[in-house]
Amino acid sequence: MRLLRVQAPTTLGKAGDLILHEGIADYARHVYGPKDQGGWSLPKNLTAKQSYKDSYRTAARFLLWLEERTPGSVDKLNRKMQDKEFKVDDFQVIAGRTLDALWDECVADLGR
Repeated sequence: MRLLRVQAPTTLGKAGDLILHEGIADYARHVYGPKDQGGWSLPKNLTAKQSYKDSYRTAARFLLWLEERTPGSVDKLNRKMQDKEFKVDDFQVIAGRTLDALWDECVADLGR
């Protein structure tokens, strides 16, 4: 089940243009989708071998962690994308740390 998929250019880089979009799609599926999704779920843990660049479920799990840490952050990032104003620096503005620093902190929290 896909609740949404928005395609708009981002500044994550050519290979990662859709990372945030795909992550938000699976984040929305997790948050707003049916409780029982027949074997589909977000990973409970993340490791240093993974990356937000892995997209979909991995990025969604990162976004779920980010939302728990910084309420309203996913909506703000989504709105920036909808308005075609998103920049990777928005993570710093919205959550107080760079995307890579947030990822490292997320892995430290969820890798336990």
